[in-house]
Amino acid sequence: MRARSPRLGAGFGGLSGPAIKPIALRLVYQAAQAVKIPVIGLGGIASGEDAAEFMVAGATAVEVGTATFWDPQSPLRVARELGRFLRDEGIGNVGDIVGTLRWPSA
Repeated sequence: MRARSPRLGAGFGGLSGPAIKPIALRLVYQAAQAVKIPVIGLGGIASGEDAAEFMVAGATAVEVGTATFWDPQSPLRVARELGRFLRDEGIGNVGDIVGTLRWPSA
């Protein structure tokens, strides 16, 4: 028989994974512009390119969360893919992309 009660302790869940990525990118950008401390990017990171996007937005580090549910090795894979992305782009140091987002001219 079904319990007809929430399965999560708080009674509801949150938004995570790829669905949150656009919002998370904006918030990382805004936070990095507002503070002088490192910002850690998270929210929808499942590939090296995702990690690079967060770093370009201003994150100095990233966290892989939801992707580990379907691929427990995803943090290692993301790190390898980020390294490959940097090599392909001719970037020698990951720190060189942090905060390099350029807004289009209006």
